[in-house]
Amino acid sequence: MTTPARFWAVDFHVHTPGSMDARDEDYGTAGDIASAAIAASLDAIAITDHNTAAWCDTVTTAAAGKDLIVLPGVEISTTEGHLLGIWEEGTDSSVIDDVLVVLGIKTPDHGKLDIAAKFGLGDAAKHVVEAGGVAIAAHIEKPRGLLTGICVAAHQKRTLLEPCLSAVEVFDLDACGRVNSKLGGQRTMAFVQGSDTWDASQSRHALSGIGARRTWVKASRPDLVGIRHALADPDLRIRLGTAPPVATYPVVQSVELVGGFLAGQKITLCPDLNCLLGGTGVGKSLSGHEPTKAGPCPGGRRDGAR
Repeated sequence: MTTPARFWAVDFHVHTPGSMDARDEDYGTAGDIASAAIAASLDAIAITDHNTAAWCDTVTTAAAGKDLIVLPGVEISTTEGHLLGIWEEGTDSSVIDDVLVVLGIKTPDHGKLDIAAKFGLGDAAKHVVEAGGVAIAAHIEKPRGLLTGICVAAHQKRTLLEPCLSAVEVFDLDACGRVNSKLGGQRTMAFVQGSDTWDASQSRHALSGIGARRTWVKASRPDLVGIRHALADPDLRIRLGTAPPVATYPVVQSVELVGGFLAGQKITLCPDLNCLLGGTGVGKSLSGHEPTKAGPCPGGRRDGAR
C-alpha cells in the first residue's frame, strides 16, 4: 500500500571526515554519523563533502537497516561558488567521481579545498542533472555562495533562473526575500536549509551540528524522487523552520458493495488518490450525462467515477 505523503526532516548538507576542513575526532565513524542523524530526528541526510564522495558508500552501509535515508552527494567548488549535487540512495560513489572529473576536478585532487571546477554554477548544475542528480546552490549568502561569488546582478539572476538549479540553500531566512526580489516573479524558487554540520560554539564542522538547520519535505518518502517532486512544488511541499503541524482529517478506508452481482465485495482504498474505472453499465456511479457519439474514452468512462 502507498505511504501517505507527510513532512520529513532532511539535512541537505552533511560533512564527514572526508572534507579536509573536518577533523576525525569531531565526527567519529560512519556509524556515529548515522546514529547522530537519527538521534537528531532526521529522516534523511545528504552526504556532501568538499569535492569528494569518499564517505558516501561508507555512511550508506552504516545506515543499512536503520530508519535513515542516506543520499550520496558532493559539495562542488565552482568558479562562482559552491554547489551541492545530490543523488538517489544507493547510487555508487563512482558516479559522483565521474562527474567531478567531467567538471575538471581530477581524481588526485578529489577532496581538496583549494581547487575549483572549470565551470560556473549554472553549467556545473547541468552536468549534475545530466548524471541523474539534483543541483542546489549552497549557502548562497555566505562566502563562496552564489550571491557573493557572482558580482554582476544580471548574471546572478540568469543563474537563479537556470532550470537545472532545483533550489538554493539559505543560512538565514532573510535571504529568501533577497532572492525573490532579484527574480521579480519570474520563478517560484525552492529554498532549503542544511546544517553544514557546523557547530557554532566551536566555529568548525563537527557532528554535533548535524540537523541544526533542516528542511521539511512533504513526500511519500524522502528519497530523491520525493525530494525532486517537492522542490518542483515548494509552496505546498517545502517548509523551513519549525516542524509543520501534523494534518488530521477523516478518511474513507474501505468501501463495501451492497446489492448487485458484486454484493459483499470490499474494496480497501489507499491513503492517497483512488480511481475506479469502468464502462457504462458495470455498476459504478456516473455524473448523469451520456457517452458522446464517439463512445467512451479509452479504458472506460472516467467522469463521475467514485
